[in-house]
Amino acid sequence: MAHVLISQLSCGDLNTRILARVSRLWDFCDLNGSGNIFHTDLVLLDQMGNSIHAQIYPPAIDSLRPLLKEQKVYYIDSFTVRYANRTYRPVDNSLMIVFSKWTTFEEYIEPAADFPGITFSLTPFSDIPHLVDKTIFYVDVMGVITEVGSPTVVRPKSRNADSLKRTIQICDASNSTMPITLWGERADAFDANSVYNAGQTQAQVIVFVGTLVKDYTGLGLTVTGSSPCKWYLNLDIPEVLELKESFSANFRPVSWVDNPATGYNQDTAEEKTIQEILALNPHKNRSTRFIVNVTVRRICSENSWWYNSCRLCYRTSKPYGSSYKCSSCSNIGIPDPRYKVVLITGDASSNATFILFGRVAHRLIKKSVESLIEDNPPDSDYIPAEIAALVDSTFTWNVSFTRDTVKRSQESLQVNSIVSSGPSNEPLLLMPPALQPQQSHLLVLPHRAHQPANQVLQHQGKKTSLFQCATCSLLAPMLTLLLRYNTCHYLSCPYCSSCHPI
Repeated sequence: MAHVLISQLSCGDLNTRILARVSRLWDFCDLNGSGNIFHTDLVLLDQMGNSIHAQIYPPAIDSLRPLLKEQKVYYIDSFTVRYANRTYRPVDNSLMIVFSKWTTFEEYIEPAADFPGITFSLTPFSDIPHLVDKTIFYVDVMGVITEVGSPTVVRPKSRNADSLKRTIQICDASNSTMPITLWGERADAFDANSVYNAGQTQAQVIVFVGTLVKDYTGLGLTVTGSSPCKWYLNLDIPEVLELKESFSANFRPVSWVDNPATGYNQDTAEEKTIQEILALNPHKNRSTRFIVNVTVRRICSENSWWYNSCRLCYRTSKPYGSSYKCSSCSNIGIPDPRYKVVLITGDASSNATFILFGRVAHRLIKKSVESLIEDNPPDSDYIPAEIAALVDSTFTWNVSFTRDTVKRSQESLQVNSIVSSGPSNEPLLLMPPALQPQQSHLLVLPHRAHQPANQVLQHQGKKTSLFQCATCSLLAPMLTLLLRYNTCHYLSCPYCSSCHPI
């Protein structure tokens, strides 16, 4: 049926038809507990990844709200397009939609597998303190859950009714922590028991969307979530997988606490020499992260550069009958090959053993572990040329002590992230140069300091297409972008980040 894209809407449109998924749906109710719905809000997402905020007001709520279900795709007809609200925008669009009692919804039964389902714009922890009481946009954040707080009943100053409250603490790749405070129905909806139980064997990465930033007296800075807040746990997208992997070697179970930690705790990695790091007590510095400037001396050929990894916790899986069993969480199933590259690396002060796992190693080697296994002899002592080429290369790394340092009294350091590479301190890419075609992927707008545009991350289905970059000639699945340069759209290469207009 004829319809237009969200990007083709104009302010004042009254008789337009779109095809869109209801990505999010929530009711904004009276804060004093009367249950009256002031308006119903939606985030709509079309097949090209364009998003827009929509609202329904009384009395149309009574007839339209029962027709809508989150994640369903609809043909939507007869609505008004106007300029977006000045505050509380869930997506970056200068327009919004208002439904009326004449608006119609026709469910689209079988949308394409690659029809986007989730959209969010991640804010780094370091930017959150600057957003206190800023209400133009809702804030979306991602982190590994470290603490789950017990629910409590409180009466906020802004309300004349009691409200349920639950605080969850999350941690980012730099080891900084941020409390997330859920209120009312959102606190009750959070399945804390399941998260806590799953968090005893593997890192739980969560994306919170639709939050605000507050700085409460006595509590400090916190991210708060009420009715607009949603969360997505362990999404199968590269950003989530990379963060999850970074916590796998020094994994710590989720804690259940009665009195959650308060305030934003920013952990700034201190630059040290290898000799200074090795002089520290790893028992007292197990979670501490350091910045080191190093040169690769040699590859440890006595260690295999890959292993069979459990799909749940990334630990070693060993043969178990006709399948494999994880040595840590006891999960039984087919494992995935994963990089474990062991290097002897040094600076002017000393040398030490550094280990690069998974996607961190992928970013350096620029080839998937599967392709290296396929292209090289099965002999575990053989070092592929792509790995051997790292010798004499210089890097700046964010590192921490490995678990084996304490467990086996053997000093070794895990590379958590790559800050820069080479004498020019060229920053490495956020993502590896290729994605596995069988996986779902993340649509990323690379952040550039001189661009005010929001970063748009979208979870898409499993179908991908190949595109050859005109700059670096990489042939790989491309990441569709919503770059808002005068409303133009671009494709970006996941390796060199070059942008190509479409």
